[in-house]
Amino acid sequence: MRRSQFVSLLSVSFSTLVICGQAAYAEPSFFDRLQPAGSNSRASDNKPSKAERKLSAAEHLNLASNLRAGGNAAGAINVLEKAHHDFPENTDILKQLGIALIDAKRPVEAIEVFDVLAAMEPKNARAYNGKAVAFDTAGNHTAALEIYEKALSLEPTSVAIRNNMAMSKILNNQLDEAIAMLEILLAEAPEVPKI
Repeated sequence: MRRSQFVSLLSVSFSTLVICGQAAYAEPSFFDRLQPAGSNSRASDNKPSKAERKLSAAEHLNLASNLRAGGNAAGAINVLEKAHHDFPENTDILKQLGIALIDAKRPVEAIEVFDVLAAMEPKNARAYNGKAVAFDTAGNHTAALEIYEKALSLEPTSVAIRNNMAMSKILNNQLDEAIAMLEILLAEAPEVPKI
């Protein structure tokens, strides 16, 4: 992506962020900003106005990501709930909604979202990882550890899941087991080239 395209995307994201994900997106869409000046590739007499045009699933996800990065978990949740309404089968939206709910310290709702995601994709280790993180956030580390086991059975080499499980063991006062897990992760880590 060229620098000018990135700056354009960033400015659209920032201006949309200012209105906290409300339905009135006054700025041009990402697609419109990426078109070269004078491009007619989307021009037509039937083109919906900016207020009528629905955001794509990817645009919802990008906006929610920017809101979360800016510390606005509530705004991200609003955007993702609308996105889930518009794209109910999109599992990426559900995953990000669960994460935003955890960020907002709403772990019970996050667990519900990850349950729906796991029902949609029973072999999705990340759904179980997210649910386990939500249980950790709620302070139920014993339940979290059981769910991390399920996630690891689906994706045994996942560094993220094993790291999260080690952190959960620390929170559950299983320090020796946690240290052993972290030492294995460290031993498996690729060596960082020296500069």
